[in-house]
Amino acid sequence: MFSKNDEKTNHQMKPRIKHSGKFSELSPGSFILDVRPIFENGGEPFSPIMDCVDQLRNGDTLDVVAPFEPHPLIKQLQAKHFIVKTEKKSADEYWVNVKKSLDS
Repeated sequence: MFSKNDEKTNHQMKPRIKHSGKFSELSPGSFILDVRPIFENGGEPFSPIMDCVDQLRNGDTLDVVAPFEPHPLIKQLQAKHFIVKTEKKSADEYWVNVKKSLDS
């Protein structure tokens, strides 16, 4: 879904595939992907999420905004040694913070 510029000084992920989610960089190494529009359009956000996660560098974080707490995604990421925290913002808004560690 996103590719990073190879230059170490430019840490921005750049879209390479159009999708219906909302993606932005909050600060260097901190990204957000709102997958609620993907669900609203009848899509499945697992692949776009994993595309983003696979491109994180050590210490980077990705906040995934979802309409529910995605337990299977969380378990899979934890199995890959990502640090995962979830915060419920409202009844239909969950933020899943994914941090790449040295072991992931």
